[in-house]
Amino acid sequence: TKTDHATLVLLDEPIVPQSFLDYIFLEKQRFESEKIEPEILDHEFIHVRQLHSFDVLFIEFLKVIFWFNPLMYLYKHAIQLNHEFLADDAVVRSGSSVSNYQEMLIRVSAGNTSLNNTSSINFSLTKKRIKMMGKKISKVKVGAVWLFVLPLSVALIIVFSAQTDEYPKTISMQEIWDSMPPTTYQDVELEYDGPSGLYHPLDEHSGVLIGPNGKPYTGERNTYSVDTESMIQKETVVNGKITQTEFHMYDSTGAYQYKSVVIPSLDEDGNTVSTFYNDRLSDSLTLSMKKINTDSLIINKAWHPNGQLAWEFQMKIPGGGRQGLATVYDENGAIIEQERYEDGELVEKIK
Repeated sequence: TKTDHATLVLLDEPIVPQSFLDYIFLEKQRFESEKIEPEILDHEFIHVRQLHSFDVLFIEFLKVIFWFNPLMYLYKHAIQLNHEFLADDAVVRSGSSVSNYQEMLIRVSAGNTSLNNTSSINFSLTKKRIKMMGKKISKVKVGAVWLFVLPLSVALIIVFSAQTDEYPKTISMQEIWDSMPPTTYQDVELEYDGPSGLYHPLDEHSGVLIGPNGKPYTGERNTYSVDTESMIQKETVVNGKITQTEFHMYDSTGAYQYKSVVIPSLDEDGNTVSTFYNDRLSDSLTLSMKKINTDSLIINKAWHPNGQLAWEFQMKIPGGGRQGLATVYDENGAIIEQERYEDGELVEKIK
């Protein structure tokens, strides 16, 4: 079912309303019997209109490149929580009763079955969201998450890559890892061998991943959850380079839902391009991220399976705020939505 801003995907199994890209997933029986509250639908439409999935995809892209940085998982959680605050704020500002909306969130989230990369109503986050409701959300604070994420990531990479004879050492990398409670484990132990601690799967000068036999590794490396023993990530490695990464998604009960696959590549100009797809939607999107203007801007583009441009926008570095036009296209090339941003703030709604 298509609407002006999103495609409604009606599922036979029970599922809490949630969104990803311009898709909103709903339980078919509840939708057709009009048992899904309008405020809940508005909440998901706001996620779609504010392009929240782009932020999540951007973090997933960074996780593939900066796989060794455990804070990337915390950043993703913080950004998704911030998305929920923004959507709640927009619903309340549209005229909904705060108390009624809070009761509705508790009722809906109690039966939550959600997917990892979607925007959904999650029971574990409901208490935080209720506390935030009714408070004025500062635009400065909204941007602060990205302002914190990107510079800190770069700083950590630099610190982790530093040679001990060039920089004063106050704490070792091993001490940092040892201080963190283990949440995952891997079935193959690989070591990085290269000129710096920054591994990039597409940079021939960045080094390779070495297997237990002391040679560049070829095979799979699987990551499992300590708590559930479920496989949450599968990496395909060829001659020491990661050629494909699968993220396995589970609902709140631990049941497998679907997998997202990211395949990195380079275009003819040497820019990083990643193909993204999952086995639930069956569609694939090709994501392109290009650094320009001395790394001060990143151009983000995606294409529909038919090759037609799906969206394009720019993000500033540091800060991660959108800059300039952000445009969403349908599969025929028609503009669905277009907005103009300055330093991460929406200044004009063109369509």
